[in-house]
Amino acid sequence: WLPTAFPTATAAMDRTLINDLTPLYLWQGSDPSLKPILLTAHYDVVPVEDDTGARWTYPPFEGRIADGIVWGRGAMDDKGALIAMLAAVELLINDGFKPKRSIYFSFGHDEEIGGADGPLLSPITSNPKASNSLGRCTETMLHPQYPLVCPNAAKGARHH
Repeated sequence: WLPTAFPTATAAMDRTLINDLTPLYLWQGSDPSLKPILLTAHYDVVPVEDDTGARWTYPPFEGRIADGIVWGRGAMDDKGALIAMLAAVELLINDGFKPKRSIYFSFGHDEEIGGADGPLLSPITSNPKASNSLGRCTETMLHPQYPLVCPNAAKGARHH
């Protein structure tokens, strides 16, 4: 759905799929001497237990808008950051902006269940088991040539 919702942004960036579900986008900067940054978000949600259906005001995966509110499982957890990032890229491109520094965007598909399949961003990460939404920003989690920006992270990094 990202190319449909953000056609300008996604057309301007290179995309790699990690494990067929985690998109990694690269917005190429004009100055290759500058180290790129990595911005992360995730789009998965916690599963709903079968016996809890009657307790939901609206079906958990419907995404119903009622009373000016989006009702649904995961409506607040972390799609807003993902959408804000790509909306900003759309606006910046439409205004003619081109970044000097390359920017990576990683949008994980399995953060809620531990992130074991989504974060395989080598060569970006030096720890392939680190969570896609890195909770602690440490240089040891990334390849030394890449700095890290952590706009969000709920659970912290996983170490194995």
